[in-house]
Amino acid sequence: DYSDCFEGQTGCAVFYNSRTNTFHIYQEEMASVRVSPCSTFKVVSTLIGLEEGVVESEESKMGYDGTIYANTAWNQELNLKEAFQKSCVWYYRKLLDQVGEEKVKKLVNALPYGNCDINQWKGDGTVNGGAEQLNGFWLESSLEISAREQTEVLARIFDGNTEFQEEHISMLRHMTAGGNMDACDIQIY
Repeated sequence: DYSDCFEGQTGCAVFYNSRTNTFHIYQEEMASVRVSPCSTFKVVSTLIGLEEGVVESEESKMGYDGTIYANTAWNQELNLKEAFQKSCVWYYRKLLDQVGEEKVKKLVNALPYGNCDINQWKGDGTVNGGAEQLNGFWLESSLEISAREQTEVLARIFDGNTEFQEEHISMLRHMTAGGNMDACDIQIY
């Protein structure tokens, strides 16, 4: 029972040990409900961008166009590592647009990532005031995944059981936890 960790908030927790293939789930029913991945999709987006050569390193930039965003941390040129840390939607929108819908669909299906539905490529236009550069299929739109599924996908990625190159997974590890993370360390809340 992890209810004391949530301090009155509604939520779930999925703990997975890929070495023993064991789950410990708090609020199992909730952990099975698919919802929009929102910022957590940046993990997969980062790998997709690296695999497709749209970004080549943590220092890769997407070209800030001067737009002033409510999230002031986004109002500057960012590299991949900074965009990851700040969950910068405009950066990932540009990255995925450069990869292209067809290729992203193929890679999302290969994982498989939740319902694999990226049909609302530009989003439904209701997030972030409808700004095109701040909307997408992963933001309260067509793509959905449960906490349990997301944990399984992350475990496959970090255990090397996907098409993603180890070099790119290592780069992602470095951006997320200073390089000290493997599948047994991943926790989704």
